[in-house]
Amino acid sequence: TKKPKSPELNIEFSPQIQSFVTHTHKFSLEQKKGNIGVLLTVDKNASDGWRENSYFDSISLFTKLDLDFNKFGKTELSANLFNSGSGIPGPNITPIDQWDNKKELKASSPKAKKEIKNNYLKMKHTLPQFGLHFMGYITDELLDYSNPDGFGTDKKSINKSNQFGAEIQYQPLPWLTIGTVFHEDRINQEYPESTKDNF
Repeated sequence: TKKPKSPELNIEFSPQIQSFVTHTHKFSLEQKKGNIGVLLTVDKNASDGWRENSYFDSISLFTKLDLDFNKFGKTELSANLFNSGSGIPGPNITPIDQWDNKKELKASSPKAKKEIKNNYLKMKHTLPQFGLHFMGYITDELLDYSNPDGFGTDKKSINKSNQFGAEIQYQPLPWLTIGTVFHEDRINQEYPESTKDNF
């Protein structure tokens, strides 16, 4: 990521098309006016993949707000949202000498798919004249895998995790920093289909 520097409004858009029907689009907007800076970026990626059930589709949004309160310090607020879905074709078991532009494209797990979500929110505040620094954050992550043709834990799995954290630092002298850190992880794993298969 980059900090907003220009007092003018800058907007960029970059579309790309590549092999295997792959589309990549990037959009960014940034502006700094007075004591306020804004940055927004959006990335979109999609591809059919070269094998059956090897598609990929994702979108990512990042935004940052910089606030300068002069003698009351500086605050930075940032957030990121990421979401992706993809097919899981499984291993290619066709020997190379039997490739015919069809056999090697066949998926061994044609219905398997995976969804990923990764979001976070973070805030920083500094008071340089007092040597004080504060940071707090929260994250939310999800990994959801499903394969109707699978068995037990390979049929459906859901992994969720959350992180919470805060940090305070005080630097009374150039060679002395005092601080405290708090961090908590919460992890949850589920296999909703495993009991149905007596696994």
